[in-house]
Amino acid sequence: MFPSVTDTQGLVLSEAALYRLPLITLDPRLPLGTTDATAMGDPAALASRMGALARDPLVRRRAGEQAWLSVYRMQERSRESLLSVVGAYARKSVVRDAQAQVGADRGAHRGDERIGT
Repeated sequence: MFPSVTDTQGLVLSEAALYRLPLITLDPRLPLGTTDATAMGDPAALASRMGALARDPLVRRRAGEQAWLSVYRMQERSRESLLSVVGAYARKSVVRDAQAQVGADRGAHRGDERIGT
């Protein structure tokens, strides 16, 4: 149960989800587990959701798997984004190095021509 609607990180959610624990979040901006925004301001709805998890092992297991899958997908997107940024930086470096080498080669050839004359 993660009742915060102001916590911007919620790292504890990711940690719990990696252990396949069922999650209930109230903030629809948190993409993990079961988001039950209807329970915001409605203690009876929240108690009902918590009771369903407490009573039914299959519901708990499904919610835990859903939470794990959400974190896994989020990590995959983060990994792909990071690799994209690193790849773009590496390509820029390669191009910059190649341009510098071409410039150096041109300068060396001009120097050779001057020496030969």
